[in-house]
Amino acid sequence: MIARPLLPALLLAALAACVATDEPPALGTTEQAITMWRGDIKTLVLIAEFEQNEAPATLVARAAEQIKGLDTFIRTNSYDRAWLDYAVMGPYLLSPTDCHTNGWDGYNDAKMLRETALLIDPQVDFSQYDLIIMLSKDVTLCPPANSGYVPGGTLQQQVPTAEPITGGVVQMGLHALAPAMVYAHEFGHVMGAAHLDALRCTRPDGTPTTMAHTSAQGACVGRPSFTDLIAVEPMAGRYSHFSAANKQLFGWLDPADVASTRDGTYTLTPVATAGGLKMIEVPLVNSTHQSYLLEYRQPTGYDAAAYAEGPTLSGVFMYVRPPASAGRGPAMALDLPPYESGQIQATPLPLAWQLPDGSFAPSYIDSAQGIAIFVYSMSPTGAVVGVKSTRNWARSSNGGRISASSTSTQSGTGRGYANDGVRGAHSWGGWWQAATTTNVAGGCYSPSAWIYAGFSTNRTIQQVDLFALQDSYAGEFEPFPGMLANFYGLRHFHVQYLSVTGAWTDVPNGYVTWNNQVWNQLTFAPINTRYIRVLIECVMGNRARLVELEAHGW
Repeated sequence: MIARPLLPALLLAALAACVATDEPPALGTTEQAITMWRGDIKTLVLIAEFEQNEAPATLVARAAEQIKGLDTFIRTNSYDRAWLDYAVMGPYLLSPTDCHTNGWDGYNDAKMLRETALLIDPQVDFSQYDLIIMLSKDVTLCPPANSGYVPGGTLQQQVPTAEPITGGVVQMGLHALAPAMVYAHEFGHVMGAAHLDALRCTRPDGTPTTMAHTSAQGACVGRPSFTDLIAVEPMAGRYSHFSAANKQLFGWLDPADVASTRDGTYTLTPVATAGGLKMIEVPLVNSTHQSYLLEYRQPTGYDAAAYAEGPTLSGVFMYVRPPASAGRGPAMALDLPPYESGQIQATPLPLAWQLPDGSFAPSYIDSAQGIAIFVYSMSPTGAVVGVKSTRNWARSSNGGRISASSTSTQSGTGRGYANDGVRGAHSWGGWWQAATTTNVAGGCYSPSAWIYAGFSTNRTIQQVDLFALQDSYAGEFEPFPGMLANFYGLRHFHVQYLSVTGAWTDVPNGYVTWNNQVWNQLTFAPINTRYIRVLIECVMGNRARLVELEAHGW
């Protein structure tokens, strides 16, 4: 048996989790202490019953079968780096008269464990075991706390004996129909894992966003996730592999299985199969969270089954690692667009679409962090994922310069405002405004007005953001997706780049018509160019106006 840190009593209490609990266990600073469940995990299985209506051999055989399935699950999840070395003892007959039968009394679990421990051979040295699994057959006669009356009810609890058990304890019902996923889930808790919560973030104006790194960008609140990748969420009934983040927490990933990067291309292999890269960690800077996490799922092994309660575990999944002080697990699911109004599911990437040439557009772009994440390809054996450090090359501080077909002489409407890094207007001014008014009915230009950003050298661009003038421009509101432009916005326009032939060419899906949005964001396969132009055909007001032009890439 490979030595591993001991689980203190306070941690055991903190790891208590059950079907009825909405909040995750608070691991606190002790989370990092549980990082090496390798080799043989010495496991003692105790059977308690309150009605002796089955032959002891039948109960022992049933318990052995359940633990054998759990052992297979652990071996598969750890890539044969961990396994159970278990012994089954009992059954021990307890008296139901000492139990509180309301189903929610916190004394029942301790009573069962204590009484069972007193019946065990005194020669048994509890300290030799890493984990204790307490199986209670008659869960309706003496239900443990928070287990309800459902076979497979669960609870972790320290065994209160004179000879303390140094490992974690799983307490659950022993039943012929007890689902294997419950054993896997609760065993994950004992090894130190919390539920995979989801992170719901909003901008200061209350609109949803995937991530807010600072209070100025918004606020993020953890919520119980509909899809729990500890291995399972009992309420949803999913039976899957542990997440790569939890496998790392358990010590089942080698250093070569994880890549920490903000710039590179890698091949992720499915978490269900041995070999290859299992997790990409993208460190965050100036953020309340530590890093983004990427893993790849395919319908194989324990991830093969489909579930109506949650999304198919197929594709590249993206999470965020919370700060160590957050008291949550090693990863939280992100609420990716389109945002969910109910419980947040672990949303699979790619958000991107596959292009006609077989490539994929970017899957996720974090302008605040200057990071673009791509899924270039996916197959049963691996997903090619790129992480790029990006920058808004149109911004003046990054060397961008602005030219326009004409510029108004009114104060506060110079072309330099279109790349100053400010997406909202000032009380009056703070945007580019064309010098001429429209001269065709319906607000259309003849000829078209244009504004372009030039870079200091050729850049690879994969996203362009346009910010039109808001209706209430004097309010200086920060624009958000979905904000409508009814008076001063762009109606019909082209987003173009200067090609190697010297011709202005629309970016993919770059011709936008009947637009009514303040914020238009176009994401596409990377293109190499020195200029990005907006060719404006129609506007909603009497002049072409643009508050900010951004061109993100590397």
